[in-house]
Amino acid sequence: MMDLIKNIFNILFFASLSIVAVLSYLQARKTLFTPIKTEIFKLQMESFQEVIEFFNKNNDHDFNEVFGFREIFDLNAANMHRRYIKLFFFKEIEIKDEDIKRRKAATYGAIYTAEEAGRCLTIIEPGSELKSTGNKTKKITEPALMLAEWNQYSHDGVVFTKRYHDETEKLKKLASSPLLPKELADLMHAFLRINHNNLGLIGVVVARLSKEMPTLYSTAEDVVRFDSSGMWGSYIEERENLDNISSQILKYINEYLKINKIMA
Repeated sequence: MMDLIKNIFNILFFASLSIVAVLSYLQARKTLFTPIKTEIFKLQMESFQEVIEFFNKNNDHDFNEVFGFREIFDLNAANMHRRYIKLFFFKEIEIKDEDIKRRKAATYGAIYTAEEAGRCLTIIEPGSELKSTGNKTKKITEPALMLAEWNQYSHDGVVFTKRYHDETEKLKKLASSPLLPKELADLMHAFLRINHNNLGLIGVVVARLSKEMPTLYSTAEDVVRFDSSGMWGSYIEERENLDNISSQILKYINEYLKINKIMA
């Protein structure tokens, strides 16, 4: 009988120890991980704040300023304008070296479609050098042939600035943060895709409107006074507005953080 009581007591004792150990572990885990969760939450709020600061103060016009789209457009329009001069007015208008240097200094990179890349870029094998063929294209002087060639104009690659590159990379880095919900990151990457498509559209618009150059700028005096403002207006009408996707991003953050309920 005493052995039975002793065995029961031992069972109860060790069972109690097990329960105490489990409860102690749960409490310790809660105490241990709470500061970590708090720090993660703080970091996440900082990421949300950066996203809000970027999108809350910017509408479609502001985004043009942030990424420097007008400067990019003018650079591409100027490249088209230079080619127009070289074809039609190479004897009458001198292209100044400082203008060429200024455009080159402002250009950070360029994007090409697959067709443009195949037409404009040369593949160089590792260890080889790019050599000039030494062949010079014969200058066309017949007006009808010059016009026919110009009508075949294609804008070979859209150049962009360092400002566009830096702002894009900054937003890419923020959108790739593991602290942001996937849905929010997807919306931000959608914004970047639209922005990239708008960049590529510059080449399409400039190429199309280049066909109007012989009519609008038929004399050397007209060409010297070339202004890309009208082309820019056409581009703005065609580009995809960024206000909608920006609003979706802010709406998602509002709903995710339940800002309206907190402020109520």
